[in-house]
Amino acid sequence: MMLLEAMLQMEAWLKSPKLRAFEIKRFEAKVRELMALERVIGKRSKGMGFHTFNFHAAMHLSNDLLHFGVPHHANSSSNEMHHKPDKTAALRTQRMPKIFDMQLSKQVHQMEVVNQGLQELTGGLQK
Repeated sequence: MMLLEAMLQMEAWLKSPKLRAFEIKRFEAKVRELMALERVIGKRSKGMGFHTFNFHAAMHLSNDLLHFGVPHHANSSSNEMHHKPDKTAALRTQRMPKIFDMQLSKQVHQMEVVNQGLQELTGGLQK
C-alpha cells in the first residue's frame, strides 16, 4: 500500500500545471527514495529485474522537468512507429547471431529501396 500511495502521489504531483524549481530539485531525492522502496517491495526476480530503461529513466526525470517543463507540456514517450519496419525486417532473417546484423541491414536496405520506388510511382509518402 505504501508503494502504491507514493506512486499515486507522484503521478498527481506530476500532473500539476505548474511546478516550482525548488520542488523539482527536491523531487530528485524523492525519486531515489521511491526507487529504493520499489526495489524492496517489488522484488523482481524474473526477466531483467530493475535493469530496464523505464526504471533508470526516473533518475533523469527532475532534469527533464527543469529543462522541458511539466510533463503536461512535454512528451517523453518513445515513438515506436519508426521501429516497425526494422522489426519487420528482423523477422525476415534467419536469426543466426553470426550473420544477423548483415542480414538485417540487407533487409532494411531492400525495404527502403522498395519504399522509395513506390514513392516515385505514386508521388506520395509510403509507410
